[in-house]
Amino acid sequence: MIELNPSIALALALLAPAAVIGWAALFSVLGIEHGPLWSQRHLRTVLRILGILLLVSIISLFVIRPIWVPFAVAYPVATGSLLAWGRVRQLAFVEKSGGFTEIAPDFRRRLAGRLTRGLIVASVLAIVVGVVLVVSAYWQGWIMVVLAFVIGFALSRARQLQAL
Repeated sequence: MIELNPSIALALALLAPAAVIGWAALFSVLGIEHGPLWSQRHLRTVLRILGILLLVSIISLFVIRPIWVPFAVAYPVATGSLLAWGRVRQLAFVEKSGGFTEIAPDFRRRLAGRLTRGLIVASVLAIVVGVVLVVSAYWQGWIMVVLAFVIGFALSRARQLQAL
């Protein structure tokens, strides 16, 4: 058995959802920017990676203690996998029913505008949680602070798309 100390266990429990959320924020903006064909290809690649990570986290249930750590990693990875798989299916349906077309500039601006509001909320929540953890002497809070900056980067890309 591999016994993780509480500090590392907490870091892993924060890192998995932060990575999935950060990826989702960036993917949302890049999907608007690059279109449905790029999104479909990207999601298929990400599904392979998430599948491997899910398999590793399931196997780690038998070797890593405390046992909640593999569950804390598997849950956001499984959730991200299910959401990505659902989006791949939606994109496949769109492709079969009429093909992929270029996203019109006005529609792209509207999509980016809607995304901007959600990214602002997510970034504020991540920075607040991160700061509270860091101030409470949990160094793992820096993971959330980094997540806030990743979401902030996605936000700046979304605002650029709105300006086009």
